[in-house]
Amino acid sequence: NGLNSFNEGDYVYIRINDCKKELKAKISRINRSEDAEVLVFKLNRMFYDFYSERYVDVEIIQNKYEGLKIPTPAIVEKDGIKGVYIKGVGGITKFRAIEILGQDNEYTVVKEDNGIIRPFISINIGEENKIIYYLSIYDEVIVKGDKIAEGEIIN
Repeated sequence: NGLNSFNEGDYVYIRINDCKKELKAKISRINRSEDAEVLVFKLNRMFYDFYSERYVDVEIIQNKYEGLKIPTPAIVEKDGIKGVYIKGVGGITKFRAIEILGQDNEYTVVKEDNGIIRPFISINIGEENKIIYYLSIYDEVIVKGDKIAEGEIIN
């Protein structure tokens, strides 16, 4: 059961009634019985928007990641490194390394490269030293990366 990972005093983000805004909430109490579990949240804002409703739908956001959001099917592995293919200058495809922060079947959140702190990684393949650049915010990711190879020209 997913609720077993929560403890009293933990902070989580919740979304109430499909509201776009995420609210930070403290788990103030957990009541567990054989057939039910109840989490009691403590909020310090937006309470008045919902206090008059008897029942509300609450979505608990267990993991929250900030970075670049890419389609999961775009991820490929090359030389033992996970990455994606991008459309480079002149439509020539290039491989870009990624560092995965969070993932599901549909989307993956990867660490954003600002081009200064860690613009590339260096690996040895056989006797050759190879530079592989990280994905950055303005790169055009090719969604079906497994269907192409580096160096191909695409429109």
